[in-house]
Amino acid sequence: MDNMKRLLLAVFVSLLLFSIYGHALSMDKEALLQKAENGNSDSQAMLGLIYSGGLGTPRDDAQSVLWFRKAAAQGNAVAQNNLGRDYEEGRGVSKDVVQAVEWYRKAAEQDYMLARVRLETMFIRGQIVPKLDDHSGDWWRKLAERSQKETKQFSVLRKAANSGSAVDQINLGIAYLTGVGTLKDRGQATALFRKATDQGQAEAKCLLANIIASDSDWKEPSNNIQAAEFCRKAADDGFADAQFLLGVLYRMGRSIPVDKVQATKWIHKAADQGRPDAQFMLGLSYDLGNGVEKDEKQANIWYQKAADKGNPDAMESINLQRMVSTLTANSDNKIKQQNAEYSNLALEHSPDKERDLLANLRASAAQQEHEKQMAGGFLHVMGTVIDKMQGK
Repeated sequence: MDNMKRLLLAVFVSLLLFSIYGHALSMDKEALLQKAENGNSDSQAMLGLIYSGGLGTPRDDAQSVLWFRKAAAQGNAVAQNNLGRDYEEGRGVSKDVVQAVEWYRKAAEQDYMLARVRLETMFIRGQIVPKLDDHSGDWWRKLAERSQKETKQFSVLRKAANSGSAVDQINLGIAYLTGVGTLKDRGQATALFRKATDQGQAEAKCLLANIIASDSDWKEPSNNIQAAEFCRKAADDGFADAQFLLGVLYRMGRSIPVDKVQATKWIHKAADQGRPDAQFMLGLSYDLGNGVEKDEKQANIWYQKAADKGNPDAMESINLQRMVSTLTANSDNKIKQQNAEYSNLALEHSPDKERDLLANLRASAAQQEHEKQMAGGFLHVMGTVIDKMQGK
């Protein structure tokens, strides 16, 4: 997607946010209060949002919880989700993760995406272990089954790795690194990659070298060189992980000169082997003309391949394109509905980014601190925007 399309989308999102907050601020509060007191759950939820965000009135967490609770009891999904957040964060109530999950679940079963995203995130971070109970809906049942499946797969992997197989040690190391079926443990992952490296396994050498280089924040030339050399050897042997990592090294210029053509070549090889993250990155290369001729058709083909395998970045790219096409063309209601459904799907899969192999390989202490600062900066900007909307 080119910069003009992205700018158009950013303007659209900004206008949407402004319309939402502007509507809340311009409403007759007395009329809203009257409707809420008469039992209208939408009005009750709106009051909860106004008090929660301090929109046109001082923030009041106690009042926010009061109105969210009234609306949530009537089945209002927006209120249920926000009440879950209040319990999770301890806003206006004592922190209570059990209560938070209960309210999130109620909203999630009503297809409320923000609640689903929050529960997915808690699951991926190991904060909750979804289990079936008497009030499990279809969505929660699927999450519980997924949790059970991943835990079982991890158990099988650990048993196989204990037998001394280098390949199984690598797979178990990746599970620890990305947190699939277990809590993330970078130290355990490193130890397993080292065991497989001691057996001469080429892919393990590549992964271990990348972790070592990352842990030194890529400031040790010898570590950087080893990362490139070991990944090149493993890539030549046909290992998809190494091909993908080598492509990224060429793209970033880590210990080797930046070479977009070589980067795309190796990413393409990994994509051909079915790696969804490589497929997404290849789609992006075609989208931007990065190392290949710009080709929107090829970009969409690779985005779709990655999206079909659950890659959230690819889903978001397709979703952004569909949103832009809706804005720039006369789309009928059916197309708009399809776009909305894909938007929800992209949003629901967004927590899966936390399991990305590349991001976790590069998750040095310095990188984590950088991302924390970036997130803080974003929240500061958003806070400034909201203040301006309120005329502060």
